Amino acid sequence: MNDLESLAQKYLVNDEDEVIEKKAPAKTEPAYIEPKDPPLKEEEPKEEKPDKVKAQKKVKAPKKEKAPKKLKSPKEPKDPDAPMKANKKKSNILGRFFLCFFTLILMIIITITTFCMIICYGPSPTVRNICVLSAKQASATKWIPGLFLSDKVIDEILEASNSVNSDTVSVEDIAAESDEEEWDDAIDGMKLIFRQMPNFKAYVLLVKDPSRVMCGVSSDNFATATEGMRIFDIAEKYKCVAAINGGEFSDPGGQGSGGQPIGITYSAGKCCWQSSTSGTFIGLDKDNNLVCVEGMNQTKAEQLGVRDGCCFMYGNVIIERDGDDVKLNYADDNLGIAQKTAIGQRADGTIIMIVTDGRSTDSVGATRNDMIDLMVEYGAVVAGSLDGGSSSMLYYRDYFTAYNIDKSTLDEYQQKGLVNHYKAFTNPRRIPTYFIVMPGE
Repeated sequence: MNDLESLAQKYLVNDEDEVIEKKAPAKTEPAYIEPKDPPLKEEEPKEEKPDKVKAQKKVKAPKKEKAPKKLKSPKEPKDPDAPMKANKKKSNILGRFFLCFFTLILMIIITITTFCMIICYGPSPTVRNICVLSAKQASATKWIPGLFLSDKVIDEILEASNSVNSDTVSVEDIAAESDEEEWDDAIDGMKLIFRQMPNFKAYVLLVKDPSRVMCGVSSDNFATATEGMRIFDIAEKYKCVAAINGGEFSDPGGQGSGGQPIGITYSAGKCCWQSSTSGTFIGLDKDNNLVCVEGMNQTKAEQLGVRDGCCFMYGNVIIERDGDDVKLNYADDNLGIAQKTAIGQRADGTIIMIVTDGRSTDSVGATRNDMIDLMVEYGAVVAGSLDGGSSSMLYYRDYFTAYNIDKSTLDEYQQKGLVNHYKAFTNPRRIPTYFIVMPGE
């Protein structure tokens, strides 16, 4: 028994030991298989979803790839040379701009110069003379012909333009018979007529009573005057109903201030100015007759009984009367075109004031002969040319109301009473003398 028990104990201990040894690894098996078996996790179908997602993302990838391209621009400033490159680009753009600009200016200058050279030395002396005389009639452009022609050639053109070929006709051939019906539609004894001629627009003002016309002056003391008056200011000063520009004044480079007139000046029967130079005197005597004579001084004016008038350069008596004869002083070589102003008188005493437009496509300008023909058309038996160019102005108070003209169609100066179109680049000129029309009874 003892031997058997000892053997049993021995084998039982071994069995337990074996069981223990077997059980020990069995306990570790579940912990090893379940959480740490990567092959089983990789084989699970759930892991296929990321692949599908990736496949979907690959389809959308082109849309998302655009975002990084847009983000490249903010990354560029990180380049230390970026500011310098930007400045170079700006300088290149400015350089190209100024190169194009100055090239354009150069081409314009070359074109204008070539055009002027063709005119001056081309096949048509008539065109050359027109351009020279037109430039000479405006103070601001008198110097231009000297850039292309010699003084000798210019003097020859000017001398030829002063050559007059007069036509003599009788007063009866020109004078219109008194027609009272003509004044039926007159307003305050005046008629404003708009004319469209082939090369220019003209504005004709007829004043039935010549005693209403006088010479308005910008200063009561020309000796101390420094500037003239604009036509609107002269209208306010005299409370006149109409006005045109008058005589000559110093105008260097077209920048004269119109402070003092050139030649003798009369206003309301008083000699208010007399300079050392003279010219064509245009005015009215105490019998309300228009006086147009070459050269005038105070002694001669007193003999003629002058009450109002002013001077404008020699050679501007365009129509003169000698008894029953009327001389039309045409100048066929005076081809200069510009804005013009002239004053004339009929045999019955009616005053004729004419102003023309110029320097525009629809009204290039009038010549001396054009003004003579227009004066004759309205029956003038005596007439004289006044200052022209940018000085040419006709004022008529509220004419747009009197003649039912839509005020909105007029420019800023016309809305103030200027009838013609003012073409200069400045405000209407300041000048010393005007022919004005006082209100009727």
